Amino acid sequence: MLSEDEYYTALHQLHNVPSKYRGTQRQNYRRRLKKQIKEYEYNIKYTQFTPLPYIPYHVNRKTPIPILQQLIQAATSSTEFTLDTESMKVYKAPNRPALIQVQILLPYKLSLVVICEMMHLPHRQSETFALIAEFFKAIFKHNKSMYIWGTNEELLPFTQFQLFTHDQINAIETIDLQEEFKLFWQQQHPHRRSTIEDPYSLNQECRCETCIGKNTSESWSLQDAIAYSFNEYLPKLLTEGDFHIGLDENLVGHDQTQQGYRRALTTYALNDCLSMQRIIISMKEKGFQFKRTSNEVIEPTFSFSPINDIDDDDDDIFERQRNSPEIESSNQISRTNQLAAPPIVILEQNQTSTIEDQEITHQLD
Repeated sequence: MLSEDEYYTALHQLHNVPSKYRGTQRQNYRRRLKKQIKEYEYNIKYTQFTPLPYIPYHVNRKTPIPILQQLIQAATSSTEFTLDTESMKVYKAPNRPALIQVQILLPYKLSLVVICEMMHLPHRQSETFALIAEFFKAIFKHNKSMYIWGTNEELLPFTQFQLFTHDQINAIETIDLQEEFKLFWQQQHPHRRSTIEDPYSLNQECRCETCIGKNTSESWSLQDAIAYSFNEYLPKLLTEGDFHIGLDENLVGHDQTQQGYRRALTTYALNDCLSMQRIIISMKEKGFQFKRTSNEVIEPTFSFSPINDIDDDDDDIFERQRNSPEIESSNQISRTNQLAAPPIVILEQNQTSTIEDQEITHQLD
């Protein structure tokens, strides 16, 4: 996060881009500055995002079999989910898939949020791997509703891990929450003209897309949706974080090095799903009817080769690409609204470094 002095420096730099930056470099320079400025301003203007009560779970080669069995039962008994993914950034190479976050929506605004760490899966011949695949099979069914901020195309790169197939992805009854929220906002906030004949309208700020500075063809970011809906700040500073390093403390033992960074990455991953849940509930409370997508076949634009099994003693097959030391996050995330994890068996059926110029990055940092 920028300091106050850095914020004003960034504002100056935004309007005085060095002439040596041209074309794509200039665009990237301005984009990074705008992002830093926006994070600072949102942090000042809004209160911090507050999720509803939830229980977090890490799924990887260290996850106990009873936990996986309970998660499968919860997923089987539930009909609504949110889903998001995170990737690791590789310099001058395509991003590599790292995390799948699945939120199991439960009655009374409760939820379970599962972080599947794809760089730390068990051997494919193991019982643990089979149970993780069974978990995805339980949620990737046509009678389930999956809310995604975008489309299910972001799942395609993850098929290389062989936990699910393209056919299973195509069978998902997805709801593009990003598209639905835009329609919802337009319905809830039509343009309001202020007139002398209507004194009440003079005191009402118009919140239509045009008046808040959004183009009618512009997609909403999840951060903006939370800010404008709840006056809360959903941090996005870790968008390019090292999500592949192993967030579960059971993967990294008792090493305390940079523990806070791992916890921050975990919170970031959890909040992407938890923020969607807040939006879904708000839209439902206002009577919005969600449109489910037809199960049209999505063909991958390029092939994804299966990755090799990861040895139990190999913390990260991409560790050699990183220069920073190994860092850690706790499996139990300290949050005031986080539930203590009860046995899931009580649930019953029908309960209600991007490719950027290094000199630019150095200057902005």
